[in-house]
Amino acid sequence: MKKKLPLFILIVFLTLAITLLLFSHFFQPPKPIPPLITPMPSLPKATPSKTPPSVFEQGDQPSEITKSLEKNFPLFSFLPYETEKYRLTYQAPFELKIKLKSNQEDQQIIQQEIASWMKSKGIDPASHQLIFVTPAL
Repeated sequence: MKKKLPLFILIVFLTLAITLLLFSHFFQPPKPIPPLITPMPSLPKATPSKTPPSVFEQGDQPSEITKSLEKNFPLFSFLPYETEKYRLTYQAPFELKIKLKSNQEDQQIIQQEIASWMKSKGIDPASHQLIFVTPAL
């Protein structure tokens, strides 16, 4: 039993030492957390310019847009044009889409109607390509 007593004391002493180390580690005051946000450098103050910037870039002036529309889509202000037989709209510059309302319509007659309508608006019918679209069955 005498040999076991020093071993027992050593075990108790080591247990106490480990317990004290653990408690001292967990009960320390928390370390301060460094701030995540760093201050921004100050920017120079803005001074107003002598000439205000243009609202429109070159080529975006309303008058230029209107001229472009009139040049590439001369019937734009008259479309869409609709009758009992078809609906006429632009598909691309100088390309008219004729959406037929029925499969029974004669495309040749409609093409002649559209040509006379275009002439009444001062547009040469040969300047535009006509694309016929038939209704889905």
